[in-house]
Amino acid sequence: MIAPLSTSPADHRSEFVQHQFLAMLPQIRREAWIAFRDRRAAAREELIQEVIANTYCAFAQLVRCGKQAVA
Repeated sequence: MIAPLSTSPADHRSEFVQHQFLAMLPQIRREAWIAFRDRRAAAREELIQEVIANTYCAFAQLVRCGKQAVA
């Protein structure tokens, strides 16, 4: 039998951070698309994915510092 995974407050915080980031994701993607609109489609998509990864890391750092309102 497999024991159920227990949740801790850190797990809830992580879910909250992900939920907040997902709410911002359409705007992040739109701004990145505009910034890279002159690139070829394949390169543009890769650049957009890199922007998304970097913004998630930056957002997570702001949350760790208690400054998520800045985002």
